[in-house]
Parts: sequence; structure tokens; C-alpha cells
Amino acid sequence: MQTEDLSSQPFFGNNGEHLAMSPKSLLQPLDQVLLSAEEKLKKQSLEEVALREEIAKMALKQVSTSKALKELMGFQTQARLEKEKMEANINEMEDLKKEKTRWSDLSCQWLEEISSLGTELSVFQSHNQHLKEENARVTLKQVSTSEALEELMGFQTQANEEKEAMEAKINEMEEDFKKEKKSLGKELLVAQSYIYHLHEENAKLMMKDDSTSEDLEELMGLQTQAKEEMEAKLNEMEEDFNKEKTTWSDLSCQRFEEISSLGTELLDAQSHIDHLKEENAKLTMKDDSTSEAFKELMGLQTLAKTEMEAKVNQMEEDFNKEKTSLRTELSDAQSHIDHLKEENAKLTMKDDSTSEAFEQLMGLQTQAKMEKEEMVAKLNEVEEDLTKEKISLRTELSVVQSHIDHLKEENAKLTIKDDSTSEAFADRMGLQTQAKMEKEAMVAKLNEMEEDFKKEKTSLRTELSDAHSNIDHLKEELLDSRRQAEREITSLQESFSIQIQESSARISATVDHWREVIRGTEEEAATTLRESKEAWQGRFKELEENIESKRGLISSLIDKMRASVDSHRQTLNLLSRNRSELCESQKSIESKHEALEETYQTELTEKENSYQRRVAEMVSRNELEKLLLQKEAEGICRTSALEEEIQQVIREKRQLQI
Repeated sequence: MQTEDLSSQPFFGNNGEHLAMSPKSLLQPLDQVLLSAEEKLKKQSLEEVALREEIAKMALKQVSTSKALKELMGFQTQARLEKEKMEANINEMEDLKKEKTRWSDLSCQWLEEISSLGTELSVFQSHNQHLKEENARVTLKQVSTSEALEELMGFQTQANEEKEAMEAKINEMEEDFKKEKKSLGKELLVAQSYIYHLHEENAKLMMKDDSTSEDLEELMGLQTQAKEEMEAKLNEMEEDFNKEKTTWSDLSCQRFEEISSLGTELLDAQSHIDHLKEENAKLTMKDDSTSEAFKELMGLQTLAKTEMEAKVNQMEEDFNKEKTSLRTELSDAQSHIDHLKEENAKLTMKDDSTSEAFEQLMGLQTQAKMEKEEMVAKLNEVEEDLTKEKISLRTELSVVQSHIDHLKEENAKLTIKDDSTSEAFADRMGLQTQAKMEKEAMVAKLNEMEEDFKKEKTSLRTELSDAHSNIDHLKEELLDSRRQAEREITSLQESFSIQIQESSARISATVDHWREVIRGTEEEAATTLRESKEAWQGRFKELEENIESKRGLISSLIDKMRASVDSHRQTLNLLSRNRSELCESQKSIESKHEALEETYQTELTEKENSYQRRVAEMVSRNELEKLLLQKEAEGICRTSALEEEIQQVIREKRQLQI
């Protein structure tokens, strides 16, 4: 039973998986055959050790059977515990691999979210730039250049504020990225310490066998690979963030250059308009009677200009406030989505607390619904305020325009009295028509701004609906993952219960079998001691013949193994023409086989010598009959086992030939 439990450990299975994972597909069947041969030789050595232990136990069982049963149960429990520990270590390594893949997926998601934020910011920036260009075009058509200059200064201050906000946001994103990097580093250190702890536990459990060095090397390779992949992901995220930062700085520089170019164009237009005003003043100053009316008209015009400037500035400030509020709402929604994603990642890593996670999910769902309603209400409120301001601005603009038209008519009536002011009257009529055209253009621009705001509102609503659909999708994924985890837990519990039942049944069967064997051996020993005292010499000769026949079988098996090794050497020599790596593996395999052959032969010689010494001792103590019976039973078992192994070797050779 000890040999069966030791052979059922997944050590050689892990080596087979490592070979299957290697890209050398041509060497896979050969390596598998060599590993199977090595495994069989190790099993034979373990069986020899177990047979020696069982011989000693059978000799001691005549005196103390209870002690042998206790030792057997202890060996079984020890083998079972070691097997469970190895399975637990393998499961922990698989969990670590799953966590590594999960962290890589999360890093990819964070990169996608950062890119989506960059695209959204670029869209908002382009929209704001478009609005500023439209406002600049509208202001360039007006007569009063002071308003355009002040508006340009406002745009410059706004651009500076937006630049500062953008730099603050970039710094905040950089700090968040550094925090995430630190947290990932801490988690990587924790995982590293946990892997080291697993290494120590695995080394403590598996230092009994020399062949565990390959598993340790494989584990260290996986550890270094995971560490390199995590560092590469972090470096890639940092490079992407630096690239985004440089692109944003380039865009801000381009915006400042465009604003400066617009300022120069506006100054040129202002100088041209001042020149036209001077020409108009020279023409109108020919009549002294119209100077006072002209001054009054200019005063009213400046008053209307200041009022219009104040209204436009107020409208621009309100629009900027609404724009910033919408941006904050969008950033809050995005942060809420990120929070939900983090909660989803935390909840997927928790298998035991499903009920609490479900309650938390329901709370988050209600919170998301409330935030959606608040967002819709805020959008409606912003739309109503903008429409009200637009209506009031149009009414004030119409009043101011009617007042300006009235003043122009009065001025025209005053200037008609003098024949010398005909040119000025024509100029004023041209100005009046130009003012009407500018009024129509202003109304068209207001309508266009209203349409742009409606489009922006619909785009924000679509983004909000997309965000909520993403939240619902994440919730569905969370529920699916939780259900899958529950199903896996139930299946694992069922499999564990089945394994426990099977192991208990096997243990009970083995205990019953050993009890029956002990009883049979005791009865046979008692009967044979009474009946076969005279025939012990003949049986001793038969035992020697059996030992010689077994020795011949073992030598034939060794010859067959050597022949298989020679065939494998030939195949390795053929493959070594194209691959230099096979030389090292061939040398290691030859050394292993030679060492195994030497150990096997030394063990056989030692065993024969111990058998002869023990036979002499048993003859001197009149207990040779018991030992002969035990050796006969052991010889039968070993011959059957060797025959099965020979048949397996023949089958494997046939499979390799096929």
C-alpha cells in the first residue's frame, strides 16, 4: 500500500506536463518513454524497499500483529497526507497562475479606460475649440473691437484655466497610476513571498527524492516569467501614460498658438475698424449741428455695447459652468464605473461571502439608478436654463437693436438737413444694412449654438446610457462568475466526498485483506510446522531454484532495458545530427540509467546476502519454515509484478514502433 500511494503522487505527471509544454514536439514521445522507464525503475526500487520492509514486518507479525497493523496504518496516513499536500500545492500554483492572468486582464482594461478617457477629452477639447472659433468669428464681425478684445482675453484666461485643469488632471492621473503601480508592486511582493513559502513547503516535502530538482527549476522559471511579465506590463502602462501626457502638452501648445494667431488677426481688424471710424468721424464732423447727436449716438452705442458685452460674458460663464458640471458628472460616472469594476474584481476573488456580495451589488444597483435619475434631472434643468437665457438674450438684443435703429433714424433725419452730409447719410445707411445683416448672422449663430448644445446633450445622454449598459453588463458578468464559482464549489465538495469515501473503502479493504493474510499465515505456519519439519531441506533447494530463476528474470529484464536504452541511444544519435541539445539529455539519461543499474545490482547482491544470513539464522533458531513460506508468497507476488512490468515494456515498445 505504501508503494501504491507513493506511485500515485503527481510528481511524474508534472514532469510529463512540463515536457508536453516544451516546443520540441519531435522529442516528446522519446522523453515520455525515457521518463516512463525511469519511473518503472524507481517503482522497482521502491518495491524492493517495500518488500524488505514487508519481510521484516512478516517476521515480526508472528510476535506482534497489532504493532504491524498500526505501522501500516501510519504509513498509509503519512502517504495520504503527503499526497494531499502535493495536491494542495499544485492547486495553489494553479490559483497563482489564474491570478496572474487576471492581473494582466485588469492592466489591459486599465489601459483601455485610459485611452477612452483620452479620446473623450480630445472630443471635448475639439468641441470647445469649435465653439471658441465660432465666437471669434461672430465677434470679428461686430463694430466694437473692445468687446472682441475682452472676449479674447476671456478666452485666453479660460484657455489658461483649462490648461491648468488639464495639467492638474494629468498630475492626478499620474498620481493614481503611481498608486496603482505601488499597489501592484505590493501585491507582487505578497505573491512573491507566498510563492517563496510554497517553495519552502514543497522543498521540505519533496527533498526525499533527488528528482525534484527539475520541478524546483520549473517553478523558479515560472516565478521569474511571472515577475518579468508583470514588470513589462507596468513599464508598458507607464510608457503609454507618458506618451498621452506628451500628446496633451502638444495639443495645449497648438491651442495657445491658434489663440495668439487669432489675437493678431483681431488686432489687425481692430486697427482697420478704427481707421474706418476716423474716416467716418472726419466726414461727419463737417456739420456742427450733427456733432452733438453723433456724440449722443456714440454714447448710446458704447452703453449698448457694454450691456451686450456683459450679457455675452454672463452667457459664456454660464455655458462654461454647465460644461464643467457636465464634465464633472461624466467623470463621476466614469469613477463610479471604475469603482464598480474594482468591486467586481474584489467580489470575484471572494468565494465564501456570496450573500454579502449580492446585497452589496443590489445596493450599488439602486445607487446607480439614483445617479442616473439625478443626471437626467440635471440635464433637463441645464436645458431649461439655457433656453431661458437664450430667450432673454434675444429679447434684449432686439430691444438694443431697435434703440440703435431709432437713434440711426434720428441721426439720419438730422443729417438730411445739410446737403454736405449726403455721403455720411449713405455711409450710415450702409452701416444700418450691415447691422441688420450682422443681426441676422447673430440669430443664425445662436440657432446653430442651440443645435450644437442639443447634439452635445444627446451625445452625453448616449454616453450615460452606454455607461449604464456597461454597469449592467458588469453586474451580469459578476452574477455569472458567482454562479460558476458556486457550481465549482459544489462539484469540488462532491468530488472530495467521493474521494474520501473511496479512500475509506480502500483503507477498510486493505485492513481486511491484511487481517485475512495474517490469519492465513498464522494458520499455515502452525500447520506447516507440524507437518513439514522433514521436508525443509527440499523446500530450501526449491527456494534457491526460485531465487535463481528470479535472478534470471531480473537479468533478462535488465537486458531488455539495456536493449531499449541502446535503441533510444541510436535514436538520440540520429537526432543529435540536427540538434545539439540532445547530447546533454542523452548523457544525463545514460548516467541515470547506469546509476539505476548499479543501485539495482548492489541492492540485489545485498538482498541475496541478507537472505543467506537470515536463512542461516532461521535454521539455527528452527524458524526457517516460516521464512520459507513468506519468501514463497513474496516470490510469487514479485514474479507476477515483474511479468506485468515486462508485458508493459513490450506494449510500450510496440506502441513506439507503431
